[in-house]
Amino acid sequence: MNMDSHQLAPIEDDKVFESMIRDILKVRLTNRDGVQLNGTRGQRQYSIDVFGRDSINMDWVGAQCKVSGIGKNYC
Repeated sequence: MNMDSHQLAPIEDDKVFESMIRDILKVRLTNRDGVQLNGTRGQRQYSIDVFGRDSINMDWVGAQCKVSGIGKNYC
């Protein structure tokens, strides 16, 4: 299936967006229990919102998520 033809509805809530990225990383890294959100708004996060380890090669992976306006989320 070609994913270029699919589009998600805009996500306005940053917590919902971070949770979606966390869930995607869980599948991508095949590590359901080892991917987590990093702190909460206002806490020192060193620009990492979601992190975990790849279950195959044990590399650390981190993501920074931004909601910059409706339909302009990026990670």
